[in-house]
This record gives sequence, structure tokens and C-alpha cells, in this order.
Amino acid sequence: MLKKIAMFSLVVGLALNGAAAVRAQSLEAQRERVNQGTIAIISGGVNGTYIRIASDLAAVLDKGDKLRILPIVGKGSVQNITDLLYLRGVDVAIVQSDVLGFIRKDNLYPNIEQRIRYVTKLYNEEVHILAGGDISQLADLAGRKVNVDVAGSGTAMTSATLFRALGLKVEPTNFDQALALEKLKDGEIAAMVLSPASRLDLFRKIEPGSALHFLPVP
Repeated sequence: MLKKIAMFSLVVGLALNGAAAVRAQSLEAQRERVNQGTIAIISGGVNGTYIRIASDLAAVLDKGDKLRILPIVGKGSVQNITDLLYLRGVDVAIVQSDVLGFIRKDNLYPNIEQRIRYVTKLYNEEVHILAGGDISQLADLAGRKVNVDVAGSGTAMTSATLFRALGLKVEPTNFDQALALEKLKDGEIAAMVLSPASRLDLFRKIEPGSALHFLPVP
């Protein structure tokens, strides 16, 4: 009788182990199926244009397990390139088109052209410079504090490229744009560079009759 019980227990154990193996295989197959059509796109901050573009792509291109876009909140164009190269799980990055020129100029990543691939253009980016009342032209910004958004952002990169091309040396600051606007109103900085496509809401905070104005950019 003891032998029969032992044999029965052994058979049940083998059966349970077999069932566990089947479940494990099923879970692995499901995991593989879900991940096969998933593409993670690193974009920009929660209030920026990049994350909205990524969200639109996720909504329009969604095809269930066949294709699923996962938007990731990023820190801007330069950081997005870093994340694309080194961060696990990042497949695609949204960056400004002049980021490669900036990276090559500062030699941030050797052989960058061979390490990433350009896919497509999404939209045109606008850049504006909002200045205080004592600034009438770009040349007046020489040696003055100019906010260029947070470090590593696309706006910071474009600002560096723009001022370098103009031969204009400014003192860059890296405040969040909402804080920068308040500092501009208080006269703590002379101007701020911004991308209105993503921060149009900031313009609504400028009171009518304010001395703040946009500078012409050649």
C-alpha cells in the first residue's frame, strides 16, 4: 500500500511539474507576442510638443499585438540621443534635426552617423526670443543672461547653435520656461529663447501693454 501511495504521489508530482512547465511556456509565448510589435519612443517633457507627437503616434498607429507605440517622457533632444544609444528598451527618439550637427560640433559621440538612423521629418519647429524692454536687438544680449530652457533640451541646443552662428556670447541660464518668464518680468534675465509650438500657454501670461517683446532673428 505504501508503495502504491508513493508511486501515486510521484505520478501526481510529475503531472504538476508538467502543468507548470506548460504554463511557463504559455506565459513566455504571450510575453514574446506582446513585445514583438512594441516600439518605445522617447519624447520630451510632459508639457512639450514631443510627448504630444508620441501620444498621437501611439493612438493612430495602434494595431494591438501587431504594433503598439509606447511613449516615454524624455529630457530633450541631446539627452534623447544618449538614451537612444544607451538606455535599455528605447527604440526610437524624437529629436530636432540640428541635433546631429550640434553633437558633431562638440564631438559628444564619435561616429554618430553610423550609430543611429534618420526615419522621417515630423514638423517644422519655430524658435522665438522674448526680451525685456531694454533690449531692442539681438546684439544687446551680449554678455547678458538669456534663458535657454533646461540643460540638454532641444531649445538649449538650438540656442547654442544660433548664438554661435551669430557670434553672440550670452550668459545662458537653464530655468524651466515658466520660471524664466517670471524672472524676465522681474528683470533678472534679459531674454528667453523658447519654442512656441510647445509653450503657447506662456504667452497668455503676458499682460497687455507689457514691455516684453519678440526680437527679430536674421
